[in-house]
Parts: sequence; structure tokens; C-alpha cells
Amino acid sequence: MIFIGAAALTMPAIGQHTMSMHFGQPYIVNRGTCRNTILDNVNSIVFIWDNQTRLTYMNPFGLKYFGFTRDELIGKSIVGTFVPKTSTSGKDLEHMIKDIVAHPENYVSNQNQNVKKNGERVEILWSNTAIKDKNGNVLEIISVGNVMKG
Repeated sequence: MIFIGAAALTMPAIGQHTMSMHFGQPYIVNRGTCRNTILDNVNSIVFIWDNQTRLTYMNPFGLKYFGFTRDELIGKSIVGTFVPKTSTSGKDLEHMIKDIVAHPENYVSNQNQNVKKNGERVEILWSNTAIKDKNGNVLEIISVGNVMKG
């Protein structure tokens, strides 16, 4: 069972999840339909990365916003691609990314500098959710970002 906030996910069959909220009845969600409908069409940056900081998914909005293709990012570390090693103010973002894996509870919401493929630096407000195994070890992080205008 994987815990995401108040929801618990189990995988009864390939391509499906049973989702049980803290209130209400369990229901089956077709993973492909859910992802295509929500993640692929939301106007926020959504990406998933593993505990080794490798990107495993980024939605079309995020790819377009940062100016990358899937092939340029999937399987690569997020640090050095759209997360610079350090911000222009000198903040060690490489250390911060490793700390998110070690202590995700400290980064449920955080703002940091990111970089587009063309080199433009941008501020993003991130919501991070750790996906953990039954022993509490972080398997991956789901990050949802909104661009800070101002």
C-alpha cells in the first residue's frame, strides 16, 4: 500500500489503482485515463522523480514551459536540467533536492529557482508529495509547480 496524503493506493491489476480516501468508498481508477485527463491537461508543471533524483515523468505543460522534450529529461537527474545546482542568490539547490528525498515533510510546499532550456531563470512554487513504501522509505516524489509572476 502506498500512502499519498489521506489516500491509500494499492495496485490490484496492471494499469489500475484502487483509491480509498479517509471518507467515502474505495473506487477503481484507470491509471491511463486518469493521467491523460488530469496530469496531461492541467495548466501546472507536474513531474515525478525517483529517490536518486532521476526524472520519470513530466506533463506536457511542464515540458513546453521549460522547453525540453521527454527524451531530453526522462531518466536524467533533475539537477543540472531544469533545477540548477545553485540559484543566482547562491542557494545550494543540489543539496535541497537531496534533502527533499531525505526529509520530504520539510518541503511539502517550497519556492525555488528553476531554469528553462534557454537559460532563463524562473521562480516556481512547488507542492511535493512523497510516495513511500510500507517501511516509510521514499520511492519517488510527485512535484506540482506554479510559476511565480511578479
